[in-house]
Amino acid sequence: MAQHSQTTAASGFAAWSKGRKIYLAVGILACLAGVLMMVFSR
Repeated sequence: MAQHSQTTAASGFAAWSKGRKIYLAVGILACLAGVLMMVFSR
């Protein structure tokens, strides 16, 4: 498992520009949407 996580971390750094940034953007948008819904529901 240690070797697998190391290889995935290395490939993750290489693929940061696409996959991880998309996941980050989706997560941030989801958080903002949740906060906005909470604010407007009050």
